[in-house]
Amino acid sequence: MKKPQIAEKLAKQVGISSSQAMKLLNALFSTRRGKGMVLSELEAGRAFRIAGFGTFRIKKRKARKGRNPKTGAVVSIPARRYIVFSTGAGAKDRITG
Repeated sequence: MKKPQIAEKLAKQVGISSSQAMKLLNALFSTRRGKGMVLSELEAGRAFRIAGFGTFRIKKRKARKGRNPKTGAVVSIPARRYIVFSTGAGAKDRITG
């Protein structure tokens, strides 16, 4: 489902205009620096929890040595941060039955 489709469904369900729904989605999920609430919280080192639905958080992977599968040469893989999502109990129960 694409963002305009989500906005349209949200607008109908909540009883607001499509443009208001799109503004709400952008306020939550924008990837522009300083705009989206989810990514702003993650950048600040805090988890973003939606009770019953799930939690977005940052995990860190340490730098490590790897091997190029083509040449067999040892390569250095830098440390990095990545986003993980853990499903909440309500969402898990609804999907898994």
